[in-house]
Parts: sequence; C-alpha cells; structure tokens
Amino acid sequence: MTYFQLDIFVETGTCNDFAALLEQSYDLPGAVINDSGELYELVSVKDPSWDYVEETLLQRARQRLPSFVSVYVPADAQGFGIMERLLTDHRGKKIEIKAVLEEDWANNWKAYFKPFAVGTRLFVSPSWEEAAVPDSRVPLSIDPSGAFGTGQHETTRLCLEQLDGLETSGKTLLDLGCGSGILGIAALLLGVKKAAFVDISENAARIAMENLAANHINPERYEIFTGDIITDTALPRQIGGGKFDIITANIVADVILALTENGVFSRFLARDGVLLASGIIGPRLNAVTDSLTKNGFVIEEIRADKDWHMIRAAFIK
Repeated sequence: MTYFQLDIFVETGTCNDFAALLEQSYDLPGAVINDSGELYELVSVKDPSWDYVEETLLQRARQRLPSFVSVYVPADAQGFGIMERLLTDHRGKKIEIKAVLEEDWANNWKAYFKPFAVGTRLFVSPSWEEAAVPDSRVPLSIDPSGAFGTGQHETTRLCLEQLDGLETSGKTLLDLGCGSGILGIAALLLGVKKAAFVDISENAARIAMENLAANHINPERYEIFTGDIITDTALPRQIGGGKFDIITANIVADVILALTENGVFSRFLARDGVLLASGIIGPRLNAVTDSLTKNGFVIEEIRADKDWHMIRAAFIK
C-alpha cells in the first residue's frame, strides 16, 4: 500500500503540542517530530551521554532549519478525507506532501522495534523477527503495520503492565480504540475468555485481525467492530447488551472524557469491573479523574511514565 507523508511546518518549540493535536483531532498517532530547537539543545550539551549522533541531525540543529511534524495517511478514501481536513484546517501552514511505499516506511522504523519483556509474564516481539522467548514468559507477536501499538510507547506499556497483573482467567474484555490489537491480544494470551475489539479505523481493525491470527487466537474468542462508538448509534447494539469485566481505552484524554461523559464506559463495564484508561498527558489528568469520579468510578491507581498517565478505575455505580 502507498501512504502519503505530510510534513507540516510549525513554529520551533511547538512540535510536541501540535503532534498531540494531530493525534487527538485527526486520530493520527505516531507523529514524527523534527523540532530544530530541541535538536539544538541536545547537540549543544557538553559531554553528551550518547555515543553517536546522526550527522544529518547535527547539520539540521546547527543550521536552525524550520521545524515540522510528519504524519502518514493511507492512500485510500479514509486517508484522502483526513488529508483534506488537514489541508483545510491548516491552510496557513506550509505543508509538503510526498508518496511513500508501505515497504519503505516500514523499513524506516522496523529497525527500532526489538523484542522486549513487559511485566512479569509477557514477552513482546515483532512478527518479522525470530526471538528466543525466556522461560515462563508468554510470547506476543505483533506487526502494527501503520496502526498504533507496538507496546513500546509509554501509554501501551503501562496498560500491558496492568493487564499482566490482573486476574484475567475467565474474564471478558472490551478494547476501545484497539489499534494493532496488542492490548486485547495480550489479555487473551493471559487468560481472558473473550474480547471485543473496536476501532474507528477500518485499517486498524484489519491489522488487529491479522495480529490475532498470527498469535493463533481462536476466532470464537473475539469479535472486531469498526466505527465511532459515540456517534454511531448502531455500533453499541452490534457489540451487544452484555457487560465486560475489563475495558481498555488507550487513546487520548479528550476521547476518554467523551467516552465517560457519553456513558459508554458505564454502559459496557460490569459493576466492580476494571477500566484501564491511558494516553493521558499530565495537564489533562485532573480533568479525566474528575469526570470518572462524577460518573460512578473510583480511582484505584494512577501510574505515570514521563508525562503519560494511565488510570485504573473501578465502576461501582
């Protein structure tokens, strides 16, 4: 498949905020940040702790070249729709577009995705690598193929660690915003009886299905749904009226707030069930915890990695 790479030029020092905006407003995780100011600070540090810095980065930092954020959209109807929105909403910004083959894009980041252990039981590895799984570890093979979820990002790792510590045997799980499917797959491998996967992106749903098959999960143990669970009135009915013991929502703060305020969590989570909500940056944490508390949840634990937060909450209403 062909993708379009959009390089959106922004003011130096604003790349991180703009990348967060792209993720929240356009469902575009995994933005690549090229902030000349940050690069300059990094390469100007005396006695840096790294052994090697790519020469092109050094040149970019020294020349103080313009800063930009890169995102990728598929060359299909959904991708063109996203691209049209971006060009319309940010018509005042310089935006460069180029087509890249999926193979080329994949090769650019696959070199950085290596097998790793998480929690006490899981061992995550890319599907294209042969990895020796340590004794007592449960192997989880994943190929995100453009969907969010290798397990390396702080938000995903925090959820994996929580799932690893939960009593999952015989439980049911709903993964909202499933991306690559890594959280639901991990739960199934750790003993969850049945899982439902939901994502607004058809591409993500397809990738999740491929990863489920690659991990030899019995199709009778899962269902996959596509759509916006807040605005699509038919989707909740398709998922059914049953309650889930666990809900994972590794998304962003605004979407978690919407799912809370619109009653999605309370509709699908069993009484005393566990909600794992992740992808919450520090400045939005209080807003999310306040909303959950007002809507019948008890905050059991908050974990942080860098500026990302994961909330574990129980539904008691």
